[in-house]
Amino acid sequence: MKPRQIRRGISSHHSRDLGNAPKIGRISKLRGSEGGKAARVRHMETPLRRYRRAIQGVLAVIVALTVIVAGAWVGLKFRSRFVPTELQVSKSRMTEDLVRIVSKVKSPTEEQAYEMVLDALKSHDEKTVGENFRLTDTSAGEILGFLRETQAGAVEATNLRWLGSMDIENLLMEGVLVDGDSVDSKFGRTAFLVPDEKGVWKVDFDAYARCSKPDWKELLESRAERAKVRVLLAPDSYYNGPFAEESTWVCYGMTSPEAGKLLSEEQRVMYGYCRKDSPQARALLRVVSSGHPIMRVTLEIRCANREDKLQFEITRVFSEDWVVPDKPFDERFL
Repeated sequence: MKPRQIRRGISSHHSRDLGNAPKIGRISKLRGSEGGKAARVRHMETPLRRYRRAIQGVLAVIVALTVIVAGAWVGLKFRSRFVPTELQVSKSRMTEDLVRIVSKVKSPTEEQAYEMVLDALKSHDEKTVGENFRLTDTSAGEILGFLRETQAGAVEATNLRWLGSMDIENLLMEGVLVDGDSVDSKFGRTAFLVPDEKGVWKVDFDAYARCSKPDWKELLESRAERAKVRVLLAPDSYYNGPFAEESTWVCYGMTSPEAGKLLSEEQRVMYGYCRKDSPQARALLRVVSSGHPIMRVTLEIRCANREDKLQFEITRVFSEDWVVPDKPFDERFL
């Protein structure tokens, strides 16, 4: 867009519009006001016009650079909208989550939390796995394989960052960020410490590993019809295929670091849909109404469009985070 010409304050207050000279008695016109006007105008106006062009050129360059920089910034923000780091996601919730809902169990100190996470990541047999991890959908043998594969034992205290209380529902949690430089993922991982029935704090393995059951490979290759997945979620507006009716469906953008390893950069945003006014729609509305731009959630999704493998129906909302409580979150909205 061309900048508007800036005229105010440039012209001299002695100047007037060009044209025929005013009549002053018998002298009706100045010499050159007709035939010689072009030459006279060029002679009188060239410095002013050059000055104006210079000002306009500078303004055009400034505006162009501003538009380019702003466009690049917006493009990068849009491109990275669903690929935040764990620190960014956790930070967005810290102001709310640092307030403990119910003090049922004494929370560990920062140093104690670091020690618990390091002990868990250095687990070397099934006994230490059981002592350090909260076991849900994953066996001790699978956990040991994951720890070896990701070289989790190499993590040091300097790779940890305290996040504090991150409670959901009536489940107490403490969060410790394990930065991406020390593990296999630049995304980073969050170790969620949860007390067991005896009040012993343990790392929730499935949340730490962002487990999917079955895994994303089976789901994306259509070898599994549905799966329990841990994703990042934000409202979206892509209505297509079997989900073309905006009056019927609510659309959410989803992404997962694990799924992202199997998809191209253009495919890393997937889409989940739930029927309007369903328990799942009401549960997710509650999640996104918290004001956080991107949320961690645990869902059950079902392949509903074989032509577009990035579209899924959301059939359950297990948790408003990656730690799953005993009672699924969407049951509150039946």
